[in-house]
Amino acid sequence: MDGVRLAALFSYMPNKLEYCGPKEASTLFYSYLKNNRNKDKVKELLVKFEALYPYLKVIAEGNERDLFDYDVVEAYWLGNKLAELDEKAAIRLIKMLNKRGLMDSVAKKLIKRLKKLDEKAISLTHLFHVVFVGVGAVTGSVPAIIENMDKCRISWGSVCEIRDSYLVVERNRLKNKDNEYFIDKNPEKVRVDYDRNFFTDLNTGDVVATHWGLAVKKLSSKELKNLKVYTQKVIELISRP
Repeated sequence: MDGVRLAALFSYMPNKLEYCGPKEASTLFYSYLKNNRNKDKVKELLVKFEALYPYLKVIAEGNERDLFDYDVVEAYWLGNKLAELDEKAAIRLIKMLNKRGLMDSVAKKLIKRLKKLDEKAISLTHLFHVVFVGVGAVTGSVPAIIENMDKCRISWGSVCEIRDSYLVVERNRLKNKDNEYFIDKNPEKVRVDYDRNFFTDLNTGDVVATHWGLAVKKLSSKELKNLKVYTQKVIELISRP
């Protein structure tokens, strides 16, 4: 798998729900994911996603990599060391998001908060965007409530049942209590959508990443470890007073 395919996999569902990106993107993404067609067009559309592009650009330039380098895309969606950048990079990111729809007042508050944190390394992952910047903050497409944050974050779940169009997975919810975020320790079985065209092999017991109620990718042990580690890094960062 390359970076373009990984980006299209995770971007497909929120675009289909009309939460972000060009309206026609999900149809082309599906064709590409199923038949591997029109890769250049897919790249053009991904660049137009309001929040995705700024993150990929900042991560790529901060590590002297190409925009769609697999590790760059993985850093954003699942987390890896490339996502760990300094305060200047984080502030630059917020300014880019501001130009793409993030309100001036929100951008100023976020920059002020970043400076107050005084962190040497900030994990600029998708979860950072969901809970620090705020789900829907750039596009205004959904309210920034905990239920939407949990749907938008990249979560992991163990496959219990495989049906024609859906899976039953055991996963843990993102919750908030007294302004502190955490992953609930009590797992629950939930139904998530599933498309066989996105998977070459899937069995019960496998762990999948989900995004907006869609099973997106089977996770390797390394990917699962990174997703858990960087989820916790972001949660600890944003839960500080």
